[in-house]
Amino acid sequence: MKFLKDKSTTRLFTKISKPHFTIPTQYLCDTIRTDDKTLDGAISASKKYWREKEKLWYGKIPLEKTYLDDISNIYQSCSMFFINNHYKQDVSDNHIWDYDLHGFLENFPKLIWLSNEYVLSDRTFKNELSSHWNPRGGVINIHPGGCRQQVLHLFANDDIPSFFFNTQEYYDKWMDDLYEVNVVELIESTKWGGDVVPDHGSLIPQLITDTNLIPYGKKKWFNKVRDKYKSGWKIYIESDLEIYGGLFDFLGDFITSEKQNSNCIIKFDLSDDDSTWLMKNYNDVYRVTKSVVASFSDINIDEDGIYVKHLDVI
Repeated sequence: MKFLKDKSTTRLFTKISKPHFTIPTQYLCDTIRTDDKTLDGAISASKKYWREKEKLWYGKIPLEKTYLDDISNIYQSCSMFFINNHYKQDVSDNHIWDYDLHGFLENFPKLIWLSNEYVLSDRTFKNELSSHWNPRGGVINIHPGGCRQQVLHLFANDDIPSFFFNTQEYYDKWMDDLYEVNVVELIESTKWGGDVVPDHGSLIPQLITDTNLIPYGKKKWFNKVRDKYKSGWKIYIESDLEIYGGLFDFLGDFITSEKQNSNCIIKFDLSDDDSTWLMKNYNDVYRVTKSVVASFSDINIDEDGIYVKHLDVI
């Protein structure tokens, strides 16, 4: 990647073992004034507001330090699509995909589309993530990328390739493996663009590319679910459903009690289940959510005590 700078033998940092945050007397920018009104220009112009050691980097960010969406939110994205009977809708050709007001109609198709892309591409996304250090939360935030956070919560098993902005000159040892990004070269030589957001006393870059693919992906995977419903596609669950307190109930039309007539099989290994209520509750919601997403993403998995096998794919 020609926009990555050669590593320097001298690092500019001293480690911040406990992040600190001092509230500035005023934020640097409520609005960003630049001669170049484009988003690319905003990113390039914002560099003059960064601290000396605030830079844009590229490499693998640690999974354990990265905030990923709560499992209950991911479960809701799944269940509300079915509870609202969105899969029975005939969506018109004039439907504007990727519109915030459409909510659960679009969330689930996007989730299964990106899950399919991620798992079948050796646990990587086609487009790299953009992330930054959050001094208030003491975590790395992925932004933009709310749906990809959910995919990572379910399927990531290693550190995450990402652009990374070290807000407030944050440094930790793992950053020694990152490469500094030449922001101007990135903007001028690739399709990457984006915006900046004033927060944490700085301007946080948020990189985007190929957003034109989002409406197409949502529409394609909505139609895949719709086709499954119309064809009578069924899931068989090899487990006592009462164990899960109704967590699978939202699948109604897609569940069968006859294994021989099923198109997809789900089963769980409960041998290592944690006995504490909080952990067991998380495990139950996680298993149900991950198995449902894998089923509708047309992917087979055998991990985390979760087994999903497709007998055919629509």
